[in-house]
Amino acid sequence: MRINTEDKEIYSILLQKDAYYIVICPGPSDALSEIARQSEFERYPFIADDADLSIAKTLKLNMSNSEMWPSTIHVIPESLSMLPLSIGRGPGNYGIMALLKGIMSERARWERKAFHAIKDCSSQVDRTRRKMKKWQDIMVFRQISNDNKLPSEILYAIMELLPDIRDVIKMREVSLLFNITACEVVISKLRHHSRVLKASVPPREETELDVQESLRQWRKPTPIAHDADLPGLGVLREEVQSAERSSLLVNQWIKSARPTLTI
Repeated sequence: MRINTEDKEIYSILLQKDAYYIVICPGPSDALSEIARQSEFERYPFIADDADLSIAKTLKLNMSNSEMWPSTIHVIPESLSMLPLSIGRGPGNYGIMALLKGIMSERARWERKAFHAIKDCSSQVDRTRRKMKKWQDIMVFRQISNDNKLPSEILYAIMELLPDIRDVIKMREVSLLFNITACEVVISKLRHHSRVLKASVPPREETELDVQESLRQWRKPTPIAHDADLPGLGVLREEVQSAERSSLLVNQWIKSARPTLTI
């Protein structure tokens, strides 16, 4: 099987950034340490299965009393469940393409979730802006003045320092002014989520596009070989989950929020 130069660069980036390996192998630990050194995989954990292959039996990969099936298994982070990518070997087949396909499918899944999270953040920004406008109108209607109060610019700067959007939402309970300022800070944090995610996915949404083509869109016309801008899958997953949590919290807040009677 031949792989063109561009695809080879893409595969190399995926293997470096999107995969973390735990190697399980039967045999004595000193022999396994030597294999790790020779394969240049020393930064990954190598686990020597004991004499009765208890790990292999738990994974249902024992081929005999002393042998394991050569295999590649994906451990799903959210549930720690295991998904076999390939089991067994054959002439010219060492499971590499199955590994690459599994990595690419996982990245494509999280890129799709990132696009959805961006849209959700944008939707929550619009809802928060509308809610803020209502509260601003209430201040005008009640002729509420901010004289002799903490300037809104300072209040915004203080609230913006809160790392979690949940803490910002809690502070809005103090007064109507805090409600409005909390809206401004929430909008800023949601937009930050969107900026981070937009920088972590291809420039345009292609939910059915395979990952090779998706990655070719990265920073055009910058070659894909310059991969510094491409976040690893773990980073992308964390950013998506953080944006999803924030959108959910804001959605719950907007649904239940009522204007505070005091300034």
